[in-house]
Amino acid sequence: MLPPTHASKLFNRRDFDSRIDGEFDNAAAEDKFRSVALYGLGGVGKSTVALQYVEHKLTEGSLEAVFWVHGEKDMAMKQSFTEIALRLKLPTAKAQANDENFPLVQDWL
Repeated sequence: MLPPTHASKLFNRRDFDSRIDGEFDNAAAEDKFRSVALYGLGGVGKSTVALQYVEHKLTEGSLEAVFWVHGEKDMAMKQSFTEIALRLKLPTAKAQANDENFPLVQDWL
């Protein structure tokens, strides 16, 4: 569920891979859900860094699944959750039922 990643003007930022890994490693081992937030001004490459990190981890087999959620607007987020619900084949998930699918995915997570 990843958007296209190629950015012609962004240089390889592998230094971020180790920094992100370090943040995940600092989380308590018993935490089942861990997250890292990338922040900065719009257009500086946060999404591209995240996508490159995820692609690298998928290639090496460190991740089983990745769900990309568009969070710019409430409706975009709900539509992303509908796509996740359908891909996970959650029992009561329905296409075009964004308001109903949103809590389904939240509960699954």
